Amino acid sequence: EDILYFLMLYLRTFSLDRATTDIVWTGEIDKGGQFYKFLSIYLPNMTLMQLDHLNKYTQLDTERPPHYYYDISALEHAHY
Repeated sequence: EDILYFLMLYLRTFSLDRATTDIVWTGEIDKGGQFYKFLSIYLPNMTLMQLDHLNKYTQLDTERPPHYYYDISALEHAHY
């Protein structure tokens, strides 16, 4: 619930509409998990960042989704 509080505070501070603002997640987040489902009630435009470009440079564990792997340079290559 803390993350929701701070996200809502951020949106309100910058006058962003929660219903239309895109929220892109990275990290170990399961789209079918409770965390994602809980937040999607309040933030309907959530997606998981796709980092397909990393497969070109590293060998990743293919059993994990690509949004598990991220760094600051990923933002340049991300697509949602």
